[in-house]
Order: sequence, then structure tokens, then C-alpha cells
Amino acid sequence: MKTTKFSALSLEPVRREILTPAEFQKLLKDSPDLIARSRFVSPVIGKDDFGGFDVQYTMPRLKSHQSA
Repeated sequence: MKTTKFSALSLEPVRREILTPAEFQKLLKDSPDLIARSRFVSPVIGKDDFGGFDVQYTMPRLKSHQSA
């Protein structure tokens, strides 16, 4: 008999997070009703990004917990 090992999936509720412009655009297109409020976070000189969006959700979303 073959046995399969499963690892536990650790999820935690996220009420607010910083999204990349691409992630924000996808969320805005797919689920605009999940966004309670958002604001643009300007890019920092010397970093290789275009800033982001601070998004607060209408209800918490479950995200996988990444341990360090």
C-alpha cells in the first residue's frame, strides 16, 4: 500500500497589503468589490520597482503564511 504525506497549509487572514501595479490592476478587474480603499505608494529612488498600491480589503483574504 502506498502512503502519501501531506503538509499542513498555513493560512492567515490579510486585511491590508501592498500590491504591485500588475496585481492591483488584476484585482481591480476581477474583484473590485473586495477593495474598501486604496492609495498609491510612490516608488523609492534606487529600487527596481514602480511603487505599489496599499489596498485595504472589505473582508480579510486568506493568504498562505510564508515562514522565514
